[in-house]
Amino acid sequence: MRHLLILGDQLTTDHGPLADAEPATTVVLTIESVELVRATRAHVQKAALFYGALRRFSSHLAARGFQVDHHRTADSFASAIAEHLRRWPGVTLELMRPADRGVAEALTRAARRAGGDVRLLPNPLRLVPDEAFDAYARGASGGGWRRSTAVSAPARAG
Repeated sequence: MRHLLILGDQLTTDHGPLADAEPATTVVLTIESVELVRATRAHVQKAALFYGALRRFSSHLAARGFQVDHHRTADSFASAIAEHLRRWPGVTLELMRPADRGVAEALTRAARRAGGDVRLLPNPLRLVPDEAFDAYARGASGGGWRRSTAVSAPARAG
């Protein structure tokens, strides 16, 4: 049985781990994290939209035959992951690499504390592969991070 953790900015079946997932052999974990909404100080309407999108996507997956473990208003990602791993001890959660820095590490720590693990999958929603971006950021490609030189305005003819 395959266990996929799908984050709120990964709600697609066209790309990523759900593109080739078999409903009969896949459990999908989705989490509405109260902690995330509080930490980002999201407006109540934004939180409602976010939760609504997760609920609708989870329902869509269930209608397609996936077993969905949807945690409505969980205290945190860690508590929802721990609950999931109590139901399915020792499984490895597959996670498409998150867009936000530090999220993969935090979710991996939470899974390991609860007796499971996380396997990171490539994120096809990114414009460039992680390795290419990392090489660029380190300067290995000759580019690297640098401020662009300000261009001064042309002198006025006078």
